Amino acid sequence: HMEDYPDFAPENYFEGAQSSMKYDDKVIGIPWYVETRTMYYRTDLLEEVGYSEAPATWDELKDAASKLSKSGDDVYGLDIDLNDQVTPFIFAWQNGFEFDAKNPNFSSPEFKGAMDYYTSYFKDGISSPAKGVDIVQAFKDGKKPIFFSGPWMINVLNDQAPDLEGKWAVATMPEKENNLSSIGGANFSVFHNSEMVDESLDFISYMNEVDTQLEWMETSNTLPSRVEAWEDPKLADNEMYATFGEQLESSQGAPQIKEWEKIVQELLASIERVISGGADVETELKGLDEKAKGMIK
Repeated sequence: HMEDYPDFAPENYFEGAQSSMKYDDKVIGIPWYVETRTMYYRTDLLEEVGYSEAPATWDELKDAASKLSKSGDDVYGLDIDLNDQVTPFIFAWQNGFEFDAKNPNFSSPEFKGAMDYYTSYFKDGISSPAKGVDIVQAFKDGKKPIFFSGPWMINVLNDQAPDLEGKWAVATMPEKENNLSSIGGANFSVFHNSEMVDESLDFISYMNEVDTQLEWMETSNTLPSRVEAWEDPKLADNEMYATFGEQLESSQGAPQIKEWEKIVQELLASIERVISGGADVETELKGLDEKAKGMIK
């Protein structure tokens, strides 16, 4: 059906979203909306420790977060959610790691270096291993002045922390080899046994129109998947949304393999053993390699 619907062409979407459209080299879904992770930070508190702009590199992030952690009792410069499946891989991608289903290679220097960096925040007391206070409250109190999250947090902070207006901002992810972030969202598909294929395609076509996507953004606070939609002033002239648009240009999705969820859970278990149990990173990653190969095989 792709020839009948030229607006479904992959090049109309962010590169990271394009990878979600295919399975076995066949287009099975059309991106509906997208999301990515950026860095939220307290501009006023960062300025107090010498940063008039957001940390732009791994080294700057570690330095800024370290200084913030020393600025008061129970302050953790960077909040990392240990249950979040995305952050470890964002760091790995930024360090040059590329996943290969035939050879996961989690013990590679790129992945190990990323996990050393990730776990160092907990070992150095810059991030808290305990969930603690809700992130919005902790952000308001200055106890967790930097965290990673998606576009939904813009409205959450505006609604729940109005007193912080003008004291916070969002920035693209700090970089190492690159500043890749994750891309998520939702796609439309038509089931193979549908009796209303033409009607389904027409509906997807309507939802795929730029004007419809912009209207849906205002209704649901989700971001348009169509690159063209980002030229609209609603997004282009909004500094925070524009930052998300910039990050979407440097983002990628999780590998398209059915075992991915199980692999991720094994990684999170390994990270917990390193942080809470004192396990060795290299040993854990070698074990993860073997487990991942077994799952995929």
